[in-house]
Amino acid sequence: MRPDRPARVGGLPPNGYGLHDMEGIVHEWCQDWYDPVYYARSPERNPQGPPSGDRKVSRGGAWRHQIPVSRCAHRSSLPPHLRYADYGFRVAASER
Repeated sequence: MRPDRPARVGGLPPNGYGLHDMEGIVHEWCQDWYDPVYYARSPERNPQGPPSGDRKVSRGGAWRHQIPVSRCAHRSSLPPHLRYADYGFRVAASER
């Protein structure tokens, strides 16, 4: 991986589950609003996040990090008006 840009999508081998690009490409913006203690009181299955807030959840780590320690489950947050070259999103459908 080059430190000045992300790896090509699909350019790295899949993980043990056969999934590609689950870490180290970009941080992923999430629909959920951020609350640092939300999981202490959230539903066990499919938590949706608080109804409002000042920051949106972001997951994972990106190519700009010297050491890609941010696995896909890493959770952080940013105000939604900020934009960075190492942030993206993953398209997913809700479970019905």
